[in-house]
Amino acid sequence: MLKLSEDEILELLAHPPYTAPLAHPTHLFSKVNPSCGDIVEGQLCFDGGHLVGIFLKSTGCTLSKVAAILWCKQIEGKTIDEIKQSPTEEIFTLVGDIIPMRRNCALLGVQSIQESLHRPS
Repeated sequence: MLKLSEDEILELLAHPPYTAPLAHPTHLFSKVNPSCGDIVEGQLCFDGGHLVGIFLKSTGCTLSKVAAILWCKQIEGKTIDEIKQSPTEEIFTLVGDIIPMRRNCALLGVQSIQESLHRPS
């Protein structure tokens, strides 16, 4: 169960943040959940060592969309090392208790972003 209220979830889905593509991204990310087809993709921009821009495009279930948005809010302004060192399980603190079968939905955005930071930019 997501920690957000139904109204907060609906607001995030109706008016998602991070919808403008970046002019000069430093990192690209994309990942598909093979079990359900959910997709998260986007761009990151680091300047002065800190995350200053995010573009996020997500298709799939509500949990994967909302979790990706919450993760982006969590990492905004952090350094690459801080984001790399953030445990992926931290997403469960943001979204709350979910059944084990849905853990991949919540982790999709987190894993995609972290994987992009381990590739050369």
